[in-house]
Amino acid sequence: MISPRSTCVILLLAAVLSACGGAGDAGDESDAPEYAATPRKSLESWVAAVRAGDVEMMCRLLSTRTCTSVESRLLPLVRAEMRGLKGDLHYGAIDIGAPEARIVIGVVSGDSPAAYAVPVARGKTQWSIDDEERQAGFAPPPKAVLERPNLTTALPSGRTRISFIASAYRPGSNYPNAELWIDSRHVNGRLDYAPSVDIPADADLERIRWIGAARLLPGRHVMVAGVKGDGGVSANAWVLTVR
Repeated sequence: MISPRSTCVILLLAAVLSACGGAGDAGDESDAPEYAATPRKSLESWVAAVRAGDVEMMCRLLSTRTCTSVESRLLPLVRAEMRGLKGDLHYGAIDIGAPEARIVIGVVSGDSPAAYAVPVARGKTQWSIDDEERQAGFAPPPKAVLERPNLTTALPSGRTRISFIASAYRPGSNYPNAELWIDSRHVNGRLDYAPSVDIPADADLERIRWIGAARLLPGRHVMVAGVKGDGGVSANAWVLTVR
């Protein structure tokens, strides 16, 4: 359970926990810049840079080497997603790839059901913000669209059914890989075909439906969906209020 306005950094997997706090951070932690030596520091630096409009720091934190359109396009997009979110920082994790290529999902939440989520990728010299799909402006990044539960009202405690549509641009023969966490705990689910009517038709998009359930206690919970396609990794987050 996540209490309001508390600063809480949780890691889902032991391997990720080790990578975030141990000597193996981004290669050699002693060689990494202080502002991006761990996933927590990278996320905190990213949030501070976005709120301050520090484009130079945003460019240092991005995993892509180019820094085009950050001030004109990326900064306004991220600021819009963070608007009103003055609350907690959290971590979820997506266990895709080799240990040296771990991706941690950082989340900024507030008092509303909306939350901002961004992948933080382990690179050779630092933990970087893995947001180049949005910056590139070519193909849309993988995404998750929540179907249930309905977040406009408080949910009853107990077993809660959850589903979302995951889509990824041109994943070839591979359907998107989708995972879900609540309060940084992995939630088991199954993948099923998603009808094309749920998302506007696009010949280059592959879609699946993630279906699962979790038992929730009264309070506030942070739910994170991670989606991976051939185009990269993306994340979406929501805050659940349970009565």
